[in-house]
Amino acid sequence: MSILIPILAAILASSLTYFLTLRIRKFELLQINKIAAFKDVSTALTKLKRHCLGKIAEIEGNELSPYSAHESSIFECRQRLAMSLDENSIFLSQSSRAKLEGIINELSGLATAELSVDVESNFPGIESSYLEMSVKAKRYIDLLYADLNLKKINR
Repeated sequence: MSILIPILAAILASSLTYFLTLRIRKFELLQINKIAAFKDVSTALTKLKRHCLGKIAEIEGNELSPYSAHESSIFECRQRLAMSLDENSIFLSQSSRAKLEGIINELSGLATAELSVDVESNFPGIESSYLEMSVKAKRYIDLLYADLNLKKINR
C-alpha cells in the first residue's frame, strides 16, 4: 500500500501536466491563427483605405499625396476584402462579419462609379463617399483588435 500511493500520485501529476500542456498548446495555436486572420483582414482594409485616400487626392488634384489610387481599383479592394473575410470568418464574431459584409456591399456602388467615364460629373459628391469608406476601413481595423482580443500597440 505504501508503494501504491506514490505511483498513483505520479500518474495523477503526469496526467494533469499532459492535459494542461495540451490545453495551453491549443490556446497558443488559436492565438497564432487569430493573429494571422487579423493581419490578412486588416491588410485588405488598409489597402482599401489607401485606395480611397488616393482617389480623394486624385479628385482634388493633389499630386503630392503619399497615397496612390493607380495601384488598384475599388473592385480589386472589394474582391480582396471579400476573400479575406471568407477565409478568416471563423475567427471573427457575428457582428464583425456582418459589418464587413456591409462594407463589401457598399463598395459595389463605388466600383460602379469607378467604371464610369467621367466620375466627378456622373457621381457628384463621390469624394465624400471615398472619405466615408476610408474612415469605415480604419474603424473596422480597430474593431478587429477588439474582436480578436488583440491589444493595440500604441505608437
